[in-house]
Amino acid sequence: MLNARVGLASPSLSAAVSGVCPTASARSLSPAIELTLHENLAAVAPTWRAFEAVADCTAFQTFAWHDAWQRHVGERNQVRPVIVEGREGGRLLFIMPLGVEQGV
Repeated sequence: MLNARVGLASPSLSAAVSGVCPTASARSLSPAIELTLHENLAAVAPTWRAFEAVADCTAFQTFAWHDAWQRHVGERNQVRPVIVEGREGGRLLFIMPLGVEQGV
């Protein structure tokens, strides 16, 4: 597991936010989002399933779908799961499942 804090008030983010929404500013965004990386689906299962109960999601965003995909497709193709949790003040904002392929 890897933890990091990402500040959102950087000059490059300010420029990106202004380009997308001229009336918004990076200062109106939260000051930091904590990112936690997990390399084990089982480690994030309870959090992911609890989040499904309160967040909007499709069948393809559920823990069950990603767990099945990893067992039947990912392992066969040597894809290593990396799951990113984003939190602000301890509140879960998002779960972003990624796959890392060897040599890519």
